[in-house]
Amino acid sequence: MSNKLAYKWRKASIDASLRSVLVGGLKGIEKESLRITRAGSLSQLPHPRQL
Repeated sequence: MSNKLAYKWRKASIDASLRSVLVGGLKGIEKESLRITRAGSLSQLPHPRQL
């Protein structure tokens, strides 16, 4: 399956009842090694030991 076809398939597979939840919502990409502060900037502190 090509990437374009896979994308179209995933997009079409979202049930219409879920679309209203996704429209206008906050979206982002998670990267485990990067964290943000409460102000929304990149954190410069080391990871907590628990993580």
